[in-house]
Amino acid sequence: MLTFQPVTLADIDTLRPFFAERKGRACDYTVGGTLLWRDFFSTAFALWEETLLFRHRHVDGSIAFSMPMGKNVSGALERIRSECREAGIPCLISFIEEEDLAVLREEYQVIVCEERDWFDYLYRAEDLGQMTGRRYNGQRNHMNAFKKENPDWFYAPLDGSTLGDVSDFFARFRSVYAKESAAFWEELEKTSEFLENLPAYGMVGTVLYRAPGAVAAFSAGEVVGDTLYAHIEKADHTVRGSYQMIASGFVRMHAGEGVAFVNREDDSGDEGLRRSKLSYHPERLIPKYTATLL
Repeated sequence: MLTFQPVTLADIDTLRPFFAERKGRACDYTVGGTLLWRDFFSTAFALWEETLLFRHRHVDGSIAFSMPMGKNVSGALERIRSECREAGIPCLISFIEEEDLAVLREEYQVIVCEERDWFDYLYRAEDLGQMTGRRYNGQRNHMNAFKKENPDWFYAPLDGSTLGDVSDFFARFRSVYAKESAAFWEELEKTSEFLENLPAYGMVGTVLYRAPGAVAAFSAGEVVGDTLYAHIEKADHTVRGSYQMIASGFVRMHAGEGVAFVNREDDSGDEGLRRSKLSYHPERLIPKYTATLL
């Protein structure tokens, strides 16, 4: 039997090399995407023949597995299917991209379910960082208003020197903003954990100040291959242009040489969030699927 254990902060260095070797761009196969949502999805992992396997709770409550990563993907899939058969449960492989689906269809008969609420939004780094052209007129108007109303604004990296300001800002954010969804509250909890364990996560971040000591927004994520992932983004809704400013500033600060794309993750089916992500004009959406291996 495969031995799965819950993912913890202590496992980051074990998981990171497998994510670095993966060719896809889905946020679910990154340190931030895994750690920040590990409790929401009850994520556990196992290592078998230099291959990493994840088990998690599917959105419908079923037990599911992610696409294995490592030296023996085919063997790992067979182990998963065998253990599901012995347990008398469907063999669900979820959070899979189109490339993964092609691999599964070569070896198995599959039933495929498209998971639209979990599609990632992928943007060109140059577009999101600069926001030039007519289609970004609305965003630039908000940004210009921010700069005019806050003449002493500036960006700073999220590190030990700014962590206190960001923590105070986020404490106020938590006391003001609320949604009914469980995902929203889980994100708040894990953002607090991230701020309390900044070095352990090893991610990069940007802080937007209205003036010295006055945080308007912050963002955090990581670079994997040619893609910058924006895992966390929080801004003061009452400050016009704060979201547009942090979205652009995060990219300009951290999309260095070789970074062509920005993944701003999924919308979780939230209609307001969906409209917001579409308004930034994604290059494309990254489809995700759940496949049942027959």
